[in-house]
Amino acid sequence: MRRRNAPENALSLFAFQDIITGTAGVMLFILMLLLVQLAIQATAKQPDTSDSEATVPEVSTTITRLSSADIQKLQNRYEEQNHG
Repeated sequence: MRRRNAPENALSLFAFQDIITGTAGVMLFILMLLLVQLAIQATAKQPDTSDSEATVPEVSTTITRLSSADIQKLQNRYEEQNHG
């Protein structure tokens, strides 16, 4: 039996892949440049403070008070789940 060779006019996608890869590389490079510039601008806008002068941002918390009936319901539910 004779071996069949691949057709001479087979479609090659190498050029397409090469162009897409190059374009993606350029886009990533531009993205990295923009990120570096944004980081530089962000650090330039921040005031210089030492660690001792750093302030902790305040966090608002809401306190919900439960009635004794609600607490009893929660305890009963807890006991049912763990002992039932």
